[in-house]
Amino acid sequence: MKRRNRISILKSMLFTIVSSSLIFGSMITGSNVQVAKAAEPANPIAYAKRTTGTMGWHATSYGGGFTEANMKANVDWMAAEYKDFGYEYIQIDGWINTGLRHNENGYITHYKTWANDYKYWADYVHGKGLKYAVYYNPSWILKSIADDETVKVVGTDIKIKDIVNTTDPSKSFQDWYMVDPSKPGAEQYIKGMVNYYKSIGADMLKVDFIRLFDDAYGAAATEDFYRWMREAAGDNFILYYANQKNRNHADAENKYADLIRASEDWRTDTNVQGVWWHTSVRNRGTVQDNKWPPAYNLFDGFVWLSDVSGPGKVALDGDFSILSSTGSTDAEKKFRISLLAMAGSSINIGDRYSNIGNNDVYYKNWEIIDMNKRGFVGKPLARDVKNPLSQVWKGQLPDGTWVVGLFNREDSAQTRSINFNSDLGLSGNYLVSDIWSHSSLGTMSSYSENVQPHSVRLLKISKVSMEPFGAFFTGSQQVTLNAADPQAEIHYTIDGSEPTSSSPVYKAPFTVSQTSTVRAKITQGSGQGYEAAARFIQSDIDPIVNIAAGITSVAAPIKDQKNLILPTVPSGYTIRIKSSDQLNVIKTDGTIIPPSADTTVNLVFEVMRTSDAVTRDTVGNQVIVPAGLTIPETL
Repeated sequence: MKRRNRISILKSMLFTIVSSSLIFGSMITGSNVQVAKAAEPANPIAYAKRTTGTMGWHATSYGGGFTEANMKANVDWMAAEYKDFGYEYIQIDGWINTGLRHNENGYITHYKTWANDYKYWADYVHGKGLKYAVYYNPSWILKSIADDETVKVVGTDIKIKDIVNTTDPSKSFQDWYMVDPSKPGAEQYIKGMVNYYKSIGADMLKVDFIRLFDDAYGAAATEDFYRWMREAAGDNFILYYANQKNRNHADAENKYADLIRASEDWRTDTNVQGVWWHTSVRNRGTVQDNKWPPAYNLFDGFVWLSDVSGPGKVALDGDFSILSSTGSTDAEKKFRISLLAMAGSSINIGDRYSNIGNNDVYYKNWEIIDMNKRGFVGKPLARDVKNPLSQVWKGQLPDGTWVVGLFNREDSAQTRSINFNSDLGLSGNYLVSDIWSHSSLGTMSSYSENVQPHSVRLLKISKVSMEPFGAFFTGSQQVTLNAADPQAEIHYTIDGSEPTSSSPVYKAPFTVSQTSTVRAKITQGSGQGYEAAARFIQSDIDPIVNIAAGITSVAAPIKDQKNLILPTVPSGYTIRIKSSDQLNVIKTDGTIIPPSADTTVNLVFEVMRTSDAVTRDTVGNQVIVPAGLTIPETL
């Protein structure tokens, strides 16, 4: 295939920017922004590179106990609850040693001992409107298969056993031999496995434990391995590399992979519970090339590899998230999802249909989904993980809107700032809104905040805004549009189509009375070309009832924390403290007055829908406020 020239790449990017804005409901196309990039060696190939990672569900939380019943239940759940939000990939994972059934070329046909084969499940997943991701490594051959001399390399008379080294333990991994790339038939076997999985309907292949192949055969052989897989995969099949060594700062991975893992696998810890251990704490400050892992926690990995991701480059992957993990605070969940979005990473749900609880609100943030679908990849202000500026991230959406993440990894409040002129190259004032509350913060030329521990402020800086930015509603929903320039002309649509000068002109708040994708665009005046889009979903059951009922806990503050972090509610809703039985410790505005001894406070929250001011109270929530070091103030 011929290398695509620069002009065709730019045309492809322009087309994708326009088409990928149709991001919700029936408008979801199932693909992220893609930019072609050719491989560097002789006889280069052209293939699609993902600017951002995938969105979907990951089976790893089941471990070795993952069953077909689990598979069906989670696929059905994803199709019913998440497909319309852009989550599409169903990723099965490891524990495959017991998968022994194979075809005449030695390729495994069933996941473990499941009754139904890979093709059955590919068809089932596709039938639900989703995509199917398989786990295997094309350099592996089960020893039991290699011992069968009737099994031949695809398209040849070469015995499978003749492409492995059966006497050298360093060329084996658990129950597998690793293909010797110097032997005749090796290339055909590796390409054949990729082609086999494509033929049964897989859309992505996760290739794990690549470092072991690299250890066994070296860097040059590993690059050949990558190239063979890429040539077989072509343009429309995703290759996801994990447990890779990233030699020369992921040079070969960037040439041939669509996704690469940026840090060690998801882990939890008894001392640092919940998502925070894997997000920020584990072996903090350790980053490395030429060895797995590139980092032990997500934040370090994304900072370290931030220079290899972006348009025309590989996309980073932060593994799945299990937000239902015991001990995770609201702030830490927002921090993790915000970090994934800012880095352009995959966003994969590791929670199950049976334990997700109310954590779906974090995965279903309209504005974060929009970032992924429009190919957003941000960068830290500094690539040194020990520099506080690495905790300030920035990036642009295709229409020119800036997104800024002010992260605080520390255990005490820290000031984080962004200057629109010096940091973003902007002049004048812009509309600033908060991506988690979906609310306007005002018109500004800079922003600074004392960010609470383990927290993030995720900002959108634009010339046009929408309030609310998407919502669930009953009856009808009011939508308000704003422009930084009062004279700017905004056109909008409610059917997901791109607004033009022929579309309705925005003059006052309007209502939608059915499930709709609202898009708005400035067509004249300052900010011309800036746009906003969001999904509004009508429900027969008033969702505020379930939202309030689902709030049964609140994150405990740390010593001397000044403000309580409130539970998260979906877009279009607000939450406040309605009552506190210890106003001398927690006020109804969330202010914390450090007590002289650990104190249990009972709180009742009020959830309000902003469109019609309907409210619902939560049950009582107990929170323990630790004794402080400061002298308590009086009421």
